[in-house]
Amino acid sequence: MKNVIRFSAAAVLVASAGQAMGQATIDGSTAGDPYLAMPIWVQNQPTSFGDAVAGAPCTEDVSDAGNVTTGIEFSIPLATIPGYSAGQSIRIAGFLTSGGHDNISSQVIGGLPTPEGVGEPRSADFSSIAGDQFVTVSHTASGAATIDGALGADDYGMSLFTQTQPTTFGDNDDTSADRANGSEIDGVYAAQDGTNLYILVTGNLNTNFSKLNLFIDSGTASGQNQLSGENPDVDFNGLNRHGEAEVGVSGDGLIFDAGFTSDLFVTFTTGNDPTEVYANFAETLTVATDGSGDFIGGGAGTTISGGAGTLGEGAEIALDNSNIGGVTAVCPPEVGPDFSNGSELNGLWSFYDSDANTICLVFSGNLQTVGNQLNIFFDVEAGEGQNQVFGDGFNLNSDFGSLLRLGDGNVPNDATGVFTNGLTFDAGFDADYWMSVKTFDEFNPQIFINAAPLRTNGFIPNSNFFPLDYGGFSGGTKADAEPIDFDGPRLDDQTGFVLDLFTEFAPRTATTNTFETDPAIPPVAGLIQAALDNSNTGGVTDSDVSDAANVTTGFEICIDLDELGWDGESDLKVTAFISNTDNSFISNQIVGGLPDGEPPMPALVRGIAQIPADQLGEPRGLDLGDIEGDQFVVIPLEIGDTGPTCVPDITTDGANPGDADYLVPDGAVTVSDLSTFVEQWLAANLSVADITTDGANPGDADYLVPDSAVTVSDLSTFVELWLAGCP
Repeated sequence: MKNVIRFSAAAVLVASAGQAMGQATIDGSTAGDPYLAMPIWVQNQPTSFGDAVAGAPCTEDVSDAGNVTTGIEFSIPLATIPGYSAGQSIRIAGFLTSGGHDNISSQVIGGLPTPEGVGEPRSADFSSIAGDQFVTVSHTASGAATIDGALGADDYGMSLFTQTQPTTFGDNDDTSADRANGSEIDGVYAAQDGTNLYILVTGNLNTNFSKLNLFIDSGTASGQNQLSGENPDVDFNGLNRHGEAEVGVSGDGLIFDAGFTSDLFVTFTTGNDPTEVYANFAETLTVATDGSGDFIGGGAGTTISGGAGTLGEGAEIALDNSNIGGVTAVCPPEVGPDFSNGSELNGLWSFYDSDANTICLVFSGNLQTVGNQLNIFFDVEAGEGQNQVFGDGFNLNSDFGSLLRLGDGNVPNDATGVFTNGLTFDAGFDADYWMSVKTFDEFNPQIFINAAPLRTNGFIPNSNFFPLDYGGFSGGTKADAEPIDFDGPRLDDQTGFVLDLFTEFAPRTATTNTFETDPAIPPVAGLIQAALDNSNTGGVTDSDVSDAANVTTGFEICIDLDELGWDGESDLKVTAFISNTDNSFISNQIVGGLPDGEPPMPALVRGIAQIPADQLGEPRGLDLGDIEGDQFVVIPLEIGDTGPTCVPDITTDGANPGDADYLVPDGAVTVSDLSTFVEQWLAANLSVADITTDGANPGDADYLVPDSAVTVSDLSTFVELWLAGCP
């Protein structure tokens, strides 16, 4: 049986500031705001997603790129390439991107003029970048290549491209053939023999589900020069993450160099431990909806053979990740409000503003500027919501499938089969609302926040059985977007046949005001306000948690409680965790903590047993209820009228605690009262801090019954009464 902790008693009891009065400045920090003076939860795990640290001296070097002879090798049947016929000149474009297909690195075939990387795929326009971001296959091989991830004796002819920029995705120093901790494209070799197209992309692919994306042009004018948003759904709709965000909106979607028209998309990725590899093929036809796409195969190991009956039937792919030479990493910016080189979740700070009907939270720590996500779930109405996250057809396709990636679905995640269960929370936690935060593009940092209601029976359908519920999003270039306030203008029409339904306003209220109210109420801006301060270089490290409670910067959000769906009575519960870019892997950084480690607070009040900790990994099939302790906390709220009491009104006369008139009520329960009591409790002062009760009414003359001991019971009693206030 798990303990449900209403709030982290130790955090509140040693606080010197109390229940919120006033409003927060939304800047990613608790400074100057009425947050409780200690976090309501503190991290007990070192980060598994990189410690945010100040930058070290750094040099950039690309001189070794041409010497690399291992990487990712492909054999693709020419018959697979739409529009190809003998004698045509095949062209290849491609790049490395993050696991969510949302950030193109500096590693682009054909090269870039600067090392900063491309960033947002939908805004990429290679025709506006100097040089050609593609290569042309001119060599005819004398025989079939041996697909093993190495140049060897294969007849590729001369290299078609040698990298000119350091990598923004990390420099690998792992010598094993199957794993890497960085990603780079050092060169490209390609040839064809009349039957197959052979491609060797030398370098490395990080074993964190980063992607190598290739686009193949058959040499005809058919295909797409600008990627559509209606291409086949492959790799969790990763191809369409490069296309139009809104179908029919011109100027939105990746644009290739003039004359390059993609006919075939190939994406390859690797992750997990032991290593697994996966690949998807998709046609990118002139009429996008006419194309087909397939997951062609993958699983444990480093090789793939295209599955029978798939678009990639007959294809072969092999990975050799052993390179530790080639280009170095780009020297990163200094850690600051807009950039971080690690992801960690140090603590959770809160205050409840009853006048504004908002809850404000600071998830202290960092989000690495590579697209790692902070997922936040709220449980705000007892008996409603989702204890297990639903999948496609029940939840919204928010953030390009990011929410659905946590839900149930027939998706092969490893060599043993499929997970059919979505992420399951602790018993008693039924999520009513989801949010995600991600930041990427380290040289021009972007930030986006997504939000969606989670309903007990799935989204509300319209008369066509498509969603009435909106998925909300807001963000952009970080320097310009913050504070993010969900102020529109986008508000899609909900009466049609659209599954990807979005608004730039707060989504639950937008749904209610637009389609559950007659006449409709105009959208309301500012119901969600947020900012990220990534400047922390303290907090947890990869081996130590002792500084976690001291971090006061991170992701700050104030959200309207009606937008969350709070019923005004239920406990308001929250959990959050850091995951990779496409939500296929959850780190060990989760609110509520994981077992093991030396806790920064006594286990008595922390409520978490101590057994070995690990990263949480694949979300599908994960049941947080199987983990000791609660992976959520309850936010302190004043709920209703708890009756008259002036017990906490203990403003002092400034004299000695032993004086008979030491406690001088001033008719108000303030921060001063809390500070006085905590000070005396820490000193174990019996005359002030011994307030064990008789269990009767607070107004009784004999309500305080000293038991000659200063214990946690005294602390709990005082805080309970202090939160209730004085009449």
